[in-house]
Amino acid sequence: MEGLHVVMLDAIDQNLFKGISVGLDANAVSLSHCFFADDALFLGEWGDDNVRNLICILNVSFCSKNGFFSVSLFRTLIDQRLVGIRPTIWCKYIPPTINFFLWRASLNRLPDKCNLADRGMVVDNLFCSSCSLLIEDFPHIFFDCTIATQGWAYISTWLQLDLPNWRHFDDMRNWIYSTQQNTNVAAIFEVVCYATMWALWRLRKRVYLRSEYF
Repeated sequence: MEGLHVVMLDAIDQNLFKGISVGLDANAVSLSHCFFADDALFLGEWGDDNVRNLICILNVSFCSKNGFFSVSLFRTLIDQRLVGIRPTIWCKYIPPTINFFLWRASLNRLPDKCNLADRGMVVDNLFCSSCSLLIEDFPHIFFDCTIATQGWAYISTWLQLDLPNWRHFDDMRNWIYSTQQNTNVAAIFEVVCYATMWALWRLRKRVYLRSEYF
């Protein structure tokens, strides 16, 4: 169920499935799915596209050729449906949750303060949750923040490589596969870089929640 939950969240984020709103205006709550121990309930707008996409998601999740959830089939579904959007990112050496995080990062759709403000959400301030020095956007969180630069410096020393000053997700990914001829070495570097990004994002979330509630 956890894998299907992650898939549904991403499908909603990409407008492949539209849930329903309960309540009025600012107090409205969006509902799309509820999972139980041995059952599931889906709630969404009544429409042909919504029904077709939900059927495709469920077919891919439970009716693959071997009877188990198939990541590759769901990736194919998303890549076919999202015309004009980059293909999904998948690294078989890391958990699914981190893969979906990386895909959203590559699209610059992570809920950092700048993106939240751009979507009309009320944000107390736009400064970085970790250092409070500059505006919190994707390049700052993962490459410019003092915590990020220290983290990449440790990684650089550990790998015994001079890492470039990346500005975007694609810069990092392209560097990994353009500088490493050996695919196994490139895969190791990929996992290390992705794990570093995930750790920086998790740290940012902990710091932000601590400042909100304590």
